[in-house]
Amino acid sequence: MFLGLIVASAALIVMIVVGLAWGGVSRGQVARFARRQHLEVTPANGQQVIRYLAHTRRWRAAGVIAGVISSIAAGLPDGHVSVNFIALFAGWFIGALAAEVRMARGPVGARRVASLLPASLAVAVAVAAASIPSGHAVRQVVTLALALATTVVTMIIRNRVVSRGQRYLPPDQLAADEAIRSRSLHVLCGGGAALVLMCVANQIASPGLGTVVTFAAAILGWSVGTSRFAVPASPPAPVTV
Repeated sequence: MFLGLIVASAALIVMIVVGLAWGGVSRGQVARFARRQHLEVTPANGQQVIRYLAHTRRWRAAGVIAGVISSIAAGLPDGHVSVNFIALFAGWFIGALAAEVRMARGPVGARRVASLLPASLAVAVAVAAASIPSGHAVRQVVTLALALATTVVTMIIRNRVVSRGQRYLPPDQLAADEAIRSRSLHVLCGGGAALVLMCVANQIASPGLGTVVTFAAAILGWSVGTSRFAVPASPPAPVTV
């Protein structure tokens, strides 16, 4: 009965996510994006914003669904079935990475947010160095490797977003392109740093402290990803096509 309840709850989560992700982009979502990015939405650039929001939302939702399924599947052999929060967040973040890889051209953001990634990785290295002598060396090394892989992949995709060429565009569409690029960088760097800090939470021996770090990491990722203040970096040289 308990297994059935877990599966039913997971199915409900999946249906809600699918409904939210594959529905239309509302005026409120566009307005919220414009407010955070200080963008004036016009008839010409509005479709750019809508396409970006719809594209990224669907890939992130697909990642969440994958996280739900994988966390349930991982517990089936032992009979300990549950929906793991870290698996959900990791799935969401992988979906965000996939969305950026598939973007034809990208959207310029604050380079300073990228410093969160190496800082978070440094914390993971420090915790591993302090914890390995007390035991659980394999766990520490595997978790640290995951944190390193997350940092490297995120930085590679971040550099791809920054270096994407821009076609010649009218001023309002260029502004939208810059705003989209900035939002992408904030989501990637905030989400990547949060996932690395969740690896740190897994390294910590104290369950209570680990839980606190996990939620603090999620709050950090959300606050950076939805930050209203973005200082645009210098855009790459325009590419004529």
